[in-house]
Amino acid sequence: MLAAAPDYTKPDAGRTPVSTREADDGVVASAVEVVAIEEAEALLADGGPSVFSEAELQYARARVDPARRLAARLAAKRAAVGLLGEGALEREVEVVRGDYGPPRLRLSGRARERLAALGASQALVSLTHERRHAAALVLLLRGRAWRRRAVLAARLTALLLVGVAAAVYFAYAPIGDSAAHPFNHDRNAVWLEHRWLERRHSEPEMELLFTTLRRRGIGYVYPHVIPFDASGRLPPHDREQLRAFLASARRVAPELKLLPWIGGLRRGYKRQRPGTIELADLTQRQRMVAEARGLIDEGYDGVHLDVEPVDDDNVEFLALLRALRTAVGADRVLSLAATRPAPLGLPHAPNFAWSPDYYARVAATSDQLVIMAYDTALPTPSLYRRYVRWATRSVAGALDASGSDARVLMGIPTYEPFGFMHRRGVETPENALQGVVAGLRGLGAGGTFEGVALYAEWTTDESEWRDYERYWRNRPE
Repeated sequence: MLAAAPDYTKPDAGRTPVSTREADDGVVASAVEVVAIEEAEALLADGGPSVFSEAELQYARARVDPARRLAARLAAKRAAVGLLGEGALEREVEVVRGDYGPPRLRLSGRARERLAALGASQALVSLTHERRHAAALVLLLRGRAWRRRAVLAARLTALLLVGVAAAVYFAYAPIGDSAAHPFNHDRNAVWLEHRWLERRHSEPEMELLFTTLRRRGIGYVYPHVIPFDASGRLPPHDREQLRAFLASARRVAPELKLLPWIGGLRRGYKRQRPGTIELADLTQRQRMVAEARGLIDEGYDGVHLDVEPVDDDNVEFLALLRALRTAVGADRVLSLAATRPAPLGLPHAPNFAWSPDYYARVAATSDQLVIMAYDTALPTPSLYRRYVRWATRSVAGALDASGSDARVLMGIPTYEPFGFMHRRGVETPENALQGVVAGLRGLGAGGTFEGVALYAEWTTDESEWRDYERYWRNRPE
């Protein structure tokens, strides 16, 4: 007798029945928590709050590193309470461990009730720590298969915690170099706001500016000129002040190189006002080049070009640089504000960073690259220092190895923190300068590296100037 054919119009037709309980086996939820060792040190100094059991305190105090042990346990408690929720308390989550066995979670009170309410039958934990931080991963498991799944979960947990530990290390482990160094040659730079070329200033005001900058080891000054308009011309500006500014510098600090800061925002972007530059417009580029030549004819030492944003591998921008190179002349400086570097091209974010190949192509037509090593969105000081160290070493090292004549300066942010890209306490002069010094170790004091560039003079307060003197010019007082 033939069996009746299954009705395939029904969702489960032809499938082998599966136990509901077996199908529900697996991980209910997971969480990772990180705790600073210093937090546990403070708790331990207070005798250990009620969040720890007496057994946990005894276990930690019997070890040579009690604060790390407690930090790991506090991380486990917070991870577990975050998963259990609804009234579960940290003191109801206890990390227990035999002399040789792995750590386990023992739940009591509301925490145990919440575990059952979530349909879980077991809570697993894995702990790790490094010098400054500890981390814990907690898994809530359910079903009959939790024991055999626990083996797999433990292995996955170990791998995950290794990754977490590595991430914590790179994000928080100390890095940077504050020791004395030979890298400063007082050929540093600073950006000046447009008022110095757009509004009249008395001779004493200008003399004080140049005297102060010279005393602080500044060799290049980038005074801002009004951005190019949509036709590629500089809007009407005060030529008499532009000439007076140059004349004052020649009298007070003739060794200073004055490079008017020209450029602007590209069309389609907006800050205080909409962008005006269209790199694909040949006519506009030609007029920009003519305006730059006019500044050279006034007696300036070159120009400093800052067009933003410029996407990686933009050929129209390279064409503009080649034209400027010819117009500026071999005896003057073509300086460029360069987008932050990356180890490779970023196809999905070409405006965010330039690849090594594009840096080499830009350097071939420029005398000076000033790397805007800020607005990185990095979340911790250690990560930012690591990035600046890498950027300094990779760009300066690559150009030096290639025999490039272009000189490199690293931009140092001194402007106020704002939002996601430029975080408070992360992108600071101290962190940037320590990253630069660390990056130059091993490269030597020569090569293509010339100095640092402060962005900007009008946002640098006295404490930031002191950091610059201490970490870059080796002048602690």
